Amino acid sequence: MIITHVRLLHGNGGNDSFPLADLRLAAAQDSLIEHVSARAGPGLVDIGIFTVSAPGLAASTVAYEFVERVLVMSPKLRDWHVAAPEDGTASLGALVEMRVRGNRPLMVWAHGISGRTGIFRPFVPRLSQTFDIYGLENHAASASTSIEQMGAQYAAAIHERRPSGPCEIFGYSLGGLVALETARQLVTLGREVTLVGLLDTAPPTVPVAPETLAVAASLVARGLGLEPAAALFTEDPILELSQRAIDARVVPSGLAVSYIKAMVETYIRNGKAADAYRPPVYHNPAALLFAEGGDAVRHRNLWRRFAPNVVAEDIVAMDHFEIIGDGIDAVTDIVEQWQRLILTDRRTPC
Repeated sequence: MIITHVRLLHGNGGNDSFPLADLRLAAAQDSLIEHVSARAGPGLVDIGIFTVSAPGLAASTVAYEFVERVLVMSPKLRDWHVAAPEDGTASLGALVEMRVRGNRPLMVWAHGISGRTGIFRPFVPRLSQTFDIYGLENHAASASTSIEQMGAQYAAAIHERRPSGPCEIFGYSLGGLVALETARQLVTLGREVTLVGLLDTAPPTVPVAPETLAVAASLVARGLGLEPAAALFTEDPILELSQRAIDARVVPSGLAVSYIKAMVETYIRNGKAADAYRPPVYHNPAALLFAEGGDAVRHRNLWRRFAPNVVAEDIVAMDHFEIIGDGIDAVTDIVEQWQRLILTDRRTPC
């Protein structure tokens, strides 16, 4: 089954169809709502996907991207009717454009335990004034199963897309480990990594993997904006979370079970990869930010064993999830302070 077009259904009974590539481009450029409204007119009720046999993206690939970047990230759109993909695999590109003009310094955001970068979109409007911003994603069924493999894949993808020039790499939570390894492998390719920013990341050797299926489902629930407590799950966390997601209208019924199952498996796989990660020392500049109410801050001194060249360390009065939530503006302020610090250091003669 191949998905190539999206059909828009709107209030006056009409419908419009346009190539899926247009939708993906609009979502990547943060202009989805305006794009859809312009094509479908006012009174938008829902969007339905239909399928045809044609060369192009695999149905599962489209399903993942559509749900992540459109359904979940666009609460203005409701009442979804989406055909489920026939297979459970996805072949997603490691490097995704978040906002790129092609003539600015490179900034990369590494995925966390979810394998996705949608949570970083609120950082983009301000930071893209200075940088071309990419994300690193890892949520396909055939995705890398170690941080080292991920780093090699991502470094190669970055080097291929942007073969020259300095870059900065950031990661939140588990994503800090992904950022560190990607930076390390870029340096081995001869690239200049001016800064690795680690946002509330526990250092290697500190366990982070979900201990049970219920805990993994609880983390996925939080990511979807649902009540995360693992105790709410009784017999089958995936089925129960799928139904809650359907009831809350954040995931369409046709995709819910396969989507939730894939997310839970991704959380578990990436968590295990983080627990097994034992990197050599990274000597380039690194900056650390910790949430005062999080767990990683208790292990902050351990970071000097793995990244001794810490140029900045900040502790904010937030919990772990506020960093990518209500605390976005304050965290962005700190990221911009780090960049000014790095710029000053580079301009200062030795």
